[in-house]
Amino acid sequence: MNPPSLFFVFAALLVKLFGRPFPKLMAPLALRLFLTPFSMKQHPKEKEQMKHAKKLFLEHRNHRIAVYDWGGNGPKILLVHGWSGRGTQMGSLALWLRDRGYHPISFDAPGHGKSSGNTCSLLAFSETINFLQEEYHMVMAIGHSLGGASLILSQSMGQRFFQMATIAAPSSVADAMTQFGKKFGWSAHLLATTMEYTENKFNTTLESVSAASLSQTIWCDGLIIHDENDDQVSLKNAEFIHQGWKNSKLYITHQLGHFKILHHPQTFEALGGFFPKVGDSGIPIS
Repeated sequence: MNPPSLFFVFAALLVKLFGRPFPKLMAPLALRLFLTPFSMKQHPKEKEQMKHAKKLFLEHRNHRIAVYDWGGNGPKILLVHGWSGRGTQMGSLALWLRDRGYHPISFDAPGHGKSSGNTCSLLAFSETINFLQEEYHMVMAIGHSLGGASLILSQSMGQRFFQMATIAAPSSVADAMTQFGKKFGWSAHLLATTMEYTENKFNTTLESVSAASLSQTIWCDGLIIHDENDDQVSLKNAEFIHQGWKNSKLYITHQLGHFKILHHPQTFEALGGFFPKVGDSGIPIS
């Protein structure tokens, strides 16, 4: 990842220093930090792959959303990147799907990549998914990391997809916030206060928007892919989601971690069994 901005560094220091004695005062700033994505460096392979995508911008809720159309004549399928990611990180997957007869479309979430904004949230991810699904009439989707959790939230809002795959998706918002707080030295009281502030601000509970809980409302066919050695989102997250999602299958990869899993044959093998090739007629074939 690229170094954080000076504002982020200064704000993180303020929250660490004053969060313990003044948790209610620091909670809004702590939440803003949690909702601020970092900028990831582009891999040379990603730069080459993005040449195959047509980039356009769509307006949604006062945001300018960067959309990447990877081409193809078959069924459209939405690809959702993870936290601090961008649509072009899904390039290997997009080109693989296009070769199988699909028409992949990815995007940069608000505050990510080329899209406008400085902050983002799970809800903003999901609202953008809903907007693009309606815009392109997609009934299949794949999401990586927070993108997978966002797909589950989106699906719980309207059951938009008939087939959906998640890759390395987290199961709990509270766990994600706890990990973030530990990384930046938050006290336990500040963490609890920030969680309470977050629930009041979004008028919901963290548990009710977590993938593990929402997966129980999902009826579509699902594939949950996760690596046994993921050091950012542990395998137990996939197991929790799988327990709730009745029509899902769990596929465990090996030695791929959190990011390599997006580009590896193990992942393509799993997805190939879930999303069959598409024939000239546009109908999936075995």
